[in-house]
Amino acid sequence: MKTKQLMILAAVAVSLAACNNEDSSQQENQNGAIILRTHIGTRAAIDAQDVQIATDGKVGVFINEQTLPGATGVATVYEPLVYTADGTGILALAKDLPQPFFPQSGNGVNIIAYCPFSVTWTDKAIAQDFTVEADQSTDAKMISSDLLYGEPTIGNPVVRVKTAVDLTFKHTLSKVIINLTSGKGAPDLNGAKVTILGTENTTGFMPATGALSPAHGGANVKPILSGVAPDGIVPLTSYSCAAVIVPQRLSAAGLLDNKFIQVKLKAGGTVFYKLADDAIFESGKKNIYDLIVDLTEITLGKSQIIDWTLAAGGNVSGGAGMD
Repeated sequence: MKTKQLMILAAVAVSLAACNNEDSSQQENQNGAIILRTHIGTRAAIDAQDVQIATDGKVGVFINEQTLPGATGVATVYEPLVYTADGTGILALAKDLPQPFFPQSGNGVNIIAYCPFSVTWTDKAIAQDFTVEADQSTDAKMISSDLLYGEPTIGNPVVRVKTAVDLTFKHTLSKVIINLTSGKGAPDLNGAKVTILGTENTTGFMPATGALSPAHGGANVKPILSGVAPDGIVPLTSYSCAAVIVPQRLSAAGLLDNKFIQVKLKAGGTVFYKLADDAIFESGKKNIYDLIVDLTEITLGKSQIIDWTLAAGGNVSGGAGMD
């Protein structure tokens, strides 16, 4: 950051806050403040947070002035900044950070953002490792694995406007949805634990562009707990859960006995969904598996790949077995 410039801007922000008789956000906009809002196509959980970043979600933002080659003077730079989402699209700047303003030069600014925020990602031009959670059995842990990249909806650079700048985010990773139905022998799915096996869980993320490097993890690969079914008195005949994974090509032959999805029944017994062919998990896609859980095996009802925005996609085939 350019310390002298930001101190001046911070003083201006304090002066604005002291004014009254007008809505503060409108007043700041009229004085060149950069106000941000968010929108995403869908969020990670099966039904929750479909159109906005979750409440209290932390968003990292980089803002820099668009200057011409050879230009002299000090360019306006704010990076990194951190905002907190309120669940409705409003982003609140952290109180200890300076309010960003459009440059007085009249130049536009480039704005990029990502979520969840990392305090160690201070340089947008350096690739950063991102690892999904090994336990995604709660919405909060799944959301923390949903790596988002955002830019202004109108594109960069953004010239001075009096209204808030809308940021549109996209999902950079892949999502697996698992739908279980009780089959032969009517196994009770109460308390069933669903785990994804064999995926590499780390990728490199470039904050400046949203680009990913190939999945890696090697010997440190850990299973991902996708969900634990509720435990009740009445037999449970269906259960759905989901997890966010790093985009990758999963080799069926590379899995231990082709095992991809494990379902551990509370009453005893562990059954597996086995891949018959390689599975491809792409950025911004959802792989959906409808599985029938028998007492001694799992059979595949249907599988499909669709866009995170619910557009049609392809198929993945597989088989099943039991240990």
